Order: sequence, then C-alpha cells, then structure tokens
Amino acid sequence: MRYLAELPWAPDALLSNPDLTWEVVDDATLTVSLALPEDHATVTLRLNEEGDITEISAEERPTTDVKGAAVFLPWRGSFSDYAEIGGRRIPTRAEMGYVYDDGFEAYWRGQITEYEVHLR
Repeated sequence: MRYLAELPWAPDALLSNPDLTWEVVDDATLTVSLALPEDHATVTLRLNEEGDITEISAEERPTTDVKGAAVFLPWRGSFSDYAEIGGRRIPTRAEMGYVYDDGFEAYWRGQITEYEVHLR
C-alpha cells in the first residue's frame, strides 16, 4: 500500500509499471492494485480538475494499537502544491495518517524540495 500511495511522486511508475492494475470508478476516482505473493494491495486515488492526485485512501491498512496488537484502520493521504521539479510534475507537499474513532491523525508530513530522475 505504501508503494501505491507514493505513486504521485513516481509519475514514470504510473505510466510504465506493468504490475499495476487500474480501475476507473468515476471521472475523479481511480483504484490501483498491486499483486502480492499471497494477496494484493489496493488504494483509491482521487484527482482534481487538472488530473493531479490529491488524495489516496485505503479502508483497512494494518497498523498496531497501543498494546502492540495488529489492527486495521482507514488510511488517508493528501497531496498538494504540484510543481515541475526534475522534469516531472509532482506534489511538493503531502501528509499521511490513519482515521481513528475520534478523527484523522497524521503520522507523516513532508515537503519535496528536490527531485531527480535516474533512468537505467
């Protein structure tokens, strides 16, 4: 799921990774899946009017509770401030977090300041 959630920063993978399976939900929503050895990972991507990915979500992503037990919670991320960096249009700000009973809590926020593409 994390790889899928980081696709906004990897536009080349969006276009060229043959292991990704895409489904169009509506004009502003897609799902993308990746097969795993014993299962698959799927996230939902939401697009703005320009076609930029602005949100990702998964309804049940594993994490641990305060006692260390495995739990599955809704997982959300947002992407913003798109810019041309390193020859690619990517979001320069993002945050990721879980949705708990009392609301969303981000566990990561970041800002991209540099971006390079290394082709093989």
